[in-house]
Amino acid sequence: MEKWICRADGYEESISAASAREAAEEYIASGSYPEESETYWISVYVHPTDADPEDGDFYKVAIDPDEPSCDMGDHDWQSPHEVVGGLEENPGVFAYGGGAKKITVCANCGMYRIWDGWATDPEDGEQGLESVSYRDADEKSESWVNATK
Repeated sequence: MEKWICRADGYEESISAASAREAAEEYIASGSYPEESETYWISVYVHPTDADPEDGDFYKVAIDPDEPSCDMGDHDWQSPHEVVGGLEENPGVFAYGGGAKKITVCANCGMYRIWDGWATDPEDGEQGLESVSYRDADEKSESWVNATK
């Protein structure tokens, strides 16, 4: 394990890790960040403790939202075409840009989960990132849940 200096948002910490990427991820995991409804990213500057600070690199670390609780226990994520749309042979999947978006719905509570394989970091415009977000149940998903019970 090597020692790394990690810096983000005006804070700095020494982290022991096998790689600079792992140090950045551990730095973020040990921090306290606000809970958001969708993925956001923090850029962490990392350099070896025994090297010139200018010999480091930035590593972008995703902070995903916690999965909201389900009224019925565990979520049962499904892709019913009549709720999530898309092609019948590939429901809930929508191609755009250089990637795709996949929408699933919980068969227990009707909440939606949206996975985006071509997300954009609004801070710097970088595209091609992965993100997840959740959306409350609506009339369509609640009707489907009720019809499947």
